[in-house]
Formats: sequence, structure tokens, C-alpha cells
Amino acid sequence: MRERRQREEAYNARMRREAYDHEQEMKRRERQHFARYDVNGSNLLERDELRKFLQDVRPNEPTPSDELCDTLITMSGNENGVAMHALADTSLRYFSYLSEKQSLDRFFSALDLDGSGSIEESELRRALRELGPEGYQPTEGDLDFVYAACRIERGEPVPQGAPMLLLKPALVEWAKLTRNAAADAAAQRIVIDGTRLEPASRGAPTQMEETVRLLREKQRTKPKGSSSSMCVLQ
Repeated sequence: MRERRQREEAYNARMRREAYDHEQEMKRRERQHFARYDVNGSNLLERDELRKFLQDVRPNEPTPSDELCDTLITMSGNENGVAMHALADTSLRYFSYLSEKQSLDRFFSALDLDGSGSIEESELRRALRELGPEGYQPTEGDLDFVYAACRIERGEPVPQGAPMLLLKPALVEWAKLTRNAAADAAAQRIVIDGTRLEPASRGAPTQMEETVRLLREKQRTKPKGSSSSMCVLQ
């Protein structure tokens, strides 16, 4: 019995050691692969380095634009470049963009009513009005939320292409927040003897207001010298 337990312990120890060695070897290869593209040794893939990586990953696709690379860098969580730990997710976003490009182009066309090739603030306001609860009129704060989520300066036209990776989920999130807020407000209304009692105004900021505040704070603390082609905000 004792010998059997010793054999099991020895086997489990060997399996753990092999798993550890395998993990270390995978990390070594990952670092080695990353270093091939991190030409300046910054531990980040900056725009041109990321472009070279994406070209090698999908050589049959058109060369990624500056705008697309900047958007993917921003979505990685670091305005200066893509770190090694974020490279896999960045690759998946790129693959998703390539597979959904036609869908994103149709989404853009549905918003660009005047066919100008970019989405103006008035077109965004119309989209918010249609996505919000019935009769809802978008506020300045609503537009701030969408522009901040898209890493676009308030009032700047939103071009076609990579920015749709940010605009589409931003509108979905805004619609969800707004509809939930409207449902909560409706649930709190009470009617007594024919008199409607509205809920007292809360002093604390709403979820959307707090999100806008955090996004603006992130913009203010953005490192100097980072790319500005998207007029940047995850």
C-alpha cells in the first residue's frame, strides 16, 4: 500500500514538473515570437510593429491601415502599444474585424444618411433617439458617452472603417443603459388617488454619468506623445 502511494506521488510529481516545463517553454516561445516584432525593445508593439505582425498573421489581407492599428492598440488597454499579454486578444479582434467588415460597413451606411463618408453629430443624435425608449430625446451627456466610448473628440465626424469596432458596441451599451434606466424609473412611479408620485431625484450620479466621468478622466491622463489619429478614450 505504501509503495503504491509512493508510486502515485512520484507520478503526480512528474506530471506537475512536465506541465510546468511545458508552460515555461510556451512562454519562452511567446516571448521569442513577440521580440521578433518588438524592434525597438519597448515591450510594446507600436503602430508599425503591430502592422507587421498583423500582415504576417494574415498575409492575404490588405495592409492594416494606421487607423485600424491605432484602434486595436487603444482597445488593448494601452494607448502606446500592444503588450505581450494582450497580443492574443488583439489578434482575435483583428480576425473579428476582417470577418465582420461587411456587416460593419452596412452598419456605417445605415447611420451615414447623407452619404458624406462620415457620421456627423446630428446623425449620431438621430441614432440615439431611435435606439432609446419611445419618445426619448438624447441629452448632451448621452452624446458625451458615445463619443468618449469611441475615443473620438466630441463633435468630430466618425469615419468609416475601424471606428465602427468601437461605435457599434458603444451604441448597444448606451441603449441597454438607457432602457434599463427608463424601466427603473417607471417601476418607481406610484399612483395614489389618481396622483402620480415621481421618485425623488438622486444626488449620486447615474451609471452613464459615472462612465462618462471615468472615460474623460482616462483621456486627461493619456500619456503625451501617443497617437492622435483617432483623437482619442476601453
